[in-house]
Amino acid sequence: MYFPILRGKQHELSALKELALTNSFDKFLPIIEPVKKNIKDLLLSVKKLNDKKIRPIIIINPDLGEYKNNYDLFYTLIETSTIDIDYLPCINMNNPNSEYFLNKFEKFSLIFDEYYELNTKHLDQAQFVFLPQDTKESIIGKVNNVVLYGDFFPKIKRNADYPHESLLTDLNVIFKSKKNVIGYGDFTITPKKYSNGGGPAFVVAIHSTYTDSNRNNTKYVKHYLSYDDDSTDNVGKKFLDAVNKFLQDVDSQKVPYFETSAINDFRHYTNRKHYPGLGISKKISIKHHIETVNEFLLSSST
Repeated sequence: MYFPILRGKQHELSALKELALTNSFDKFLPIIEPVKKNIKDLLLSVKKLNDKKIRPIIIINPDLGEYKNNYDLFYTLIETSTIDIDYLPCINMNNPNSEYFLNKFEKFSLIFDEYYELNTKHLDQAQFVFLPQDTKESIIGKVNNVVLYGDFFPKIKRNADYPHESLLTDLNVIFKSKKNVIGYGDFTITPKKYSNGGGPAFVVAIHSTYTDSNRNNTKYVKHYLSYDDDSTDNVGKKFLDAVNKFLQDVDSQKVPYFETSAINDFRHYTNRKHYPGLGISKKISIKHHIETVNEFLLSSST
């Protein structure tokens, strides 16, 4: 199983809703980490997932964005909401109020930024235990239903400085050989460190992941960069320039991309010569990443 970790922002939530309409969630289950106090969009998005029989995982005591140092606010908001949703609570065990939530739910999952010894009862009760990928084997061997996750995307301050290609991970392959490990997770094509938004774009970058069967099915990401005119003008033209470079590799089969619905989204905008905004571009790249991982796990399980 694959567990993409997404922040509860507009475009990440839209990516999940669109995937629910077009794809099977057989091999992946999303984790949503809330970052906005206005949770209406998050709740309505989860409702859409529920309509497709998808029960996402939600971190119940987030400490990012508007929840920084206010660990129980999200739980208060969701409990008082009139919108009823079905989800699996996930408790961040490195936040100060984690012990409080352990007694709040009959069914839950746990996520650790750094593992520490916990009552065996709670570990056994958890449906999933999310641990950093570098957790010692001696610890993993004592915990059931482990999901290893990592911060793989190589975030660089300036788009212009990205190389043509970066290594992501081989955890998509090796997790299967680890005792008690049932899946892996990542932050898709975003870094773990949370940022509310980027600055003006001198260069537009499209980040597209693929699985390389010639390199032990390791995951890589290509960075397609637009032209650079030393200005933040013409972002729409730069977007189309970067996307066209990506689609050239898709069409020539130079890179072994899986033909995702996200690729069709990019084709749609290039055919119309339309710039939808960088948020939409990021959403499409997130969709492509999740679909690519899902397809690999589906094909490798047969």
